[in-house]
Amino acid sequence: MAEDAFGIVGSVIAGAYHVESVVAEGGFGTVYRAHHGGFRAPVALKCLRLPPGLLPEARQHFLESFRAEAAHGALPAPSALSLRSLPLAAHGSQGQRSSGA
Repeated sequence: MAEDAFGIVGSVIAGAYHVESVVAEGGFGTVYRAHHGGFRAPVALKCLRLPPGLLPEARQHFLESFRAEAAHGALPAPSALSLRSLPLAAHGSQGQRSSGA
């Protein structure tokens, strides 16, 4: 099984995503099984790993490209889910967390 690279299993991300387990890990990030509290539905939560030492301008460009692809439907395939939110972590942190389930 892939490791919890972001250390978020058991956490609640962005006030809605109850992270249950790691599904897979790849070169650009980790996919988690989570449960969306508001929709009461299982979801896949992908946490992207930006390269270390990325300059702020390059980080912004990466995020804008990702947003543009999501807005134009370039990301979802017939078997994939749509992007529902893009919580951003402060540079150097792993994301917004709260304890509990």
